[in-house]
Amino acid sequence: MGVQVHTIRNTHSMSLENLGNQLTDWLLSEHHFSVRQKEWQGGNSYTVSVRKSGFFRQISGLVFEYKIELSNTDKSVVVTIDDGDIRKQLASLGVAWFIAWPMLVTAGFGMYSSGEFKKEIFAKIESILQ
Repeated sequence: MGVQVHTIRNTHSMSLENLGNQLTDWLLSEHHFSVRQKEWQGGNSYTVSVRKSGFFRQISGLVFEYKIELSNTDKSVVVTIDDGDIRKQLASLGVAWFIAWPMLVTAGFGMYSSGEFKKEIFAKIESILQ
């Protein structure tokens, strides 16, 4: 949970907006995320916010929400991915604590999966930039 930062070499000098658009297209088409926001932040970084949610995902703690910030350095792109915090798992944890303890397992799996999917996002950005 939390924020991870990677610096990825931008060998073809791709624009941040183009990178952000390709990334959101991939998240939409292959992983069924919804785009919450795409915008420039202060003219030097581009931010993409995506979310995957639904009633079952809320109850089971499998809500994925990412804020991906792309910013240029000399010949690289600094990628910051924030997957939020434990609040998106609180509904399932609250229910599980009192009623359905097996939901603790799905909430834990949701936290693990969210962290693992960040690795996929970093890998996709790297493949786009190569």
